Parts: sequence; C-alpha cells; structure tokens
Amino acid sequence: MGSRRGFTLIELLVVIAIIVIIAGILFPVFARARAKARQAKCSAHLRQIGLAIRMYSDDYDEQGPPTTGWHLYGGDGSTGNDHPGPGWEERVEPYVKNLDVYRCPDYPHPIRFSYFLNTRCWWVWQNRGYQWGCAWVSYPHIEHASAYIIAGDCWNERLLPPPTGTATYVPEDSCDKDNMTYQCLNYDRPHGNGSNVAYADGHVKFAARYDPQTMTFSPVEMADWQ
Repeated sequence: MGSRRGFTLIELLVVIAIIVIIAGILFPVFARARAKARQAKCSAHLRQIGLAIRMYSDDYDEQGPPTTGWHLYGGDGSTGNDHPGPGWEERVEPYVKNLDVYRCPDYPHPIRFSYFLNTRCWWVWQNRGYQWGCAWVSYPHIEHASAYIIAGDCWNERLLPPPTGTATYVPEDSCDKDNMTYQCLNYDRPHGNGSNVAYADGHVKFAARYDPQTMTFSPVEMADWQ
C-alpha cells in the first residue's frame, strides 16, 4: 500500500482563508436576516396593538384610550411620580392578553413598553360636545384612516428609562408613552434605518422618513408632528 499524504501547511492556510472569506460574506447576510425578523415581529406586535385600540374604542363609544401622564405598570399612583389611574397600555391589555406584545425585540431588555400612542391632535369629548384638543382619538372624526398614525415605535430618549434614555419621571419604564409633548418617531431607530408605524385602518408600515402623502398625525388634515 502507498503511504497517505497529509495536507501541507500551504494547503491548510488556503482552506482557512476560503472559510474566512465565506464567513465574512455570510455573517452580514445572517445579521440582516435576523434584523428583518425582529422588525417583522415588531410589525406584528403593532398590528395587534392597533386592533386592540380599535376594539377598545368599540366598547367606549368610538373613543380610543386616554393617555394621562406617567404610569408604572400595575401602579396605583403612590410610587414616585406614578400618576393615578392606568396607562393606555394597561387599558387595552384585555384586548391583547399578552404583555410581550408591548415590547419590540429591537429594544434593550430593560424596556418593557416600546410603543407610543399618537395624542398630538385629537377630538375631545367635553361639555357634551367634541372640541379640539389633545386627549384621545374619536374614530368617526378621522378623515384619512389609511394615513392617520395611531401608534408606532417610540424612540425619544426623554421617554425611555436609563441607561437607554434619560427619563427620570418614574423609576421604571412608563406604560403610557405618547407624543403630545415629545416627538416619538425617530426614523433612524430602532430598526437601524426606520420605524414601524400603525395606522387607523389597521395596517402597519415601515417608515424611513415622514411622507406627507401617506402619513399624518392629525385626524382632520395631512400634517407632520409639529
């Protein structure tokens, strides 16, 4: 029998170099695929939240959930700056039945509540009539349901707890984030180059920037957050 020849050092180095090159090509592909999967899961969460808000409004005279300040999940208003009453995510929880829906997988783990409710400009029920203000949505007064933003990824450092953000109003993550005072949509975060946005007609779309033709924060006109 002839002797069996092993690999030479040069041959081994060539094989290692090929493996390194292939890994360098595939690892970014895998990373992008994982990022797209997280974005898709976030989109599914927002779709459930949008449906839950609509179901809530069906039970409350076509009114969406109010947002009233800073709230700890399960709090009673006696802890730190926790305001009395439930946050909007607590109000619609019976319609989602799973707290994991409130967390986008692209957010750091200390953040349990990743989404904001659009409260920039709403019709408010006051003195037995609708008046212009900032409180909660009245679905019958939404003129552009396919463009009207109901909720979306919240990435404003003032609304996120440390170490991710700078919010100090409550010792933990607020379950009542809204964009009445702070602009929540950051088109560079959390998905690298954009945010997921839920609309009044139930669809969810990825937004890399504000589009004045297809997005509005106002129920009665096409308008950006101002």
